[in-house]
This record gives sequence, structure tokens and C-alpha cells, in this order.
Amino acid sequence: MRWYDKYEKLGRHIDAMKDMDSKRRDTLLQGIMAIIRRHSPDLLEKFILEFPLDNSRQRWYDRDPYLWLTINGLQHGRPDLLETVALYMAEEEETANQTGSAIPADTAAPLTW
Repeated sequence: MRWYDKYEKLGRHIDAMKDMDSKRRDTLLQGIMAIIRRHSPDLLEKFILEFPLDNSRQRWYDRDPYLWLTINGLQHGRPDLLETVALYMAEEEETANQTGSAIPADTAAPLTW
């Protein structure tokens, strides 16, 4: 069982990222990282040495360092952080469903931290 399976909403949205357009996913990751920095500024630095590094890169998010960092970082987040991220992802999904795309491909910024 994956750590995020016990958080139904968050788990569903994380799984949806697997097949998401990379530009949309990168912009979504920027939003998630902004939430992490606001809620728990030292979260990633505090736990990064505990993040599992799978050298065979079997998990879909192991292939992207930003996804790897974000998903493993959330694993150590407090429940209020996880709920905030799940709500953000739900809002982005709703916007995408209403407009056909939450982030126009020609306006998506490259992923930076």
C-alpha cells in the first residue's frame, strides 16, 4: 500500500498526475510546492534524507526529480497540509474540466523552484 492511499482525495489526484500533460503537471507541481513552502517551509530539507531513492525507478514519479521530491515530501506533511494540497488539486481539476485545460500550453512556465 502506498502512503497516499489512505488519503482518498489526495491519492486520486496524485494518481491522475501520472498521465497528465507535462506542462500542466509542472505548473501544478509549482502550486503544490508553493503550498508546502507556506505551510511547512522546512519540510523538504528536514526529511529529504529519509526519501526512498529507487535506483531502478520503478514508480512512475521516480523518473522526474520534481515529482519525486514533491510526492516524497508530502508523505511527511501534516494532515492539514495534505488536505490543502488535495483541495488545490481538486480546484485545478475542476477548472481543467470546465475550460478543457487549466493551463494553456503556450503560457505554462518552465518548472523552477
